[in-house]
Amino acid sequence: MSRKSEIKQFILRALEAADGVPLPDAALLQAVRAAMQPSPPPEGDINAAIREQSLNGWIHGTEDSMTKDQSWTLTPKGQHKAKQL
Repeated sequence: MSRKSEIKQFILRALEAADGVPLPDAALLQAVRAAMQPSPPPEGDINAAIREQSLNGWIHGTEDSMTKDQSWTLTPKGQHKAKQL
């Protein structure tokens, strides 16, 4: 399995563990870095994986209109996939 695939799978598992509560972008980045020790992926690789997951309909991002912070949740398609992992 490629490193990128590992990142994508962990994103789905982390969002499933949040149990429907939107996970802030910074928390998702930190969770991926912490899970992939001792060699965490660069932030750019994580952000690229998040974008791809969003474009493919696995996750959905919502921007807070006041703080402009992004939070992420699983889509129904992503929930189904996360349960398979």
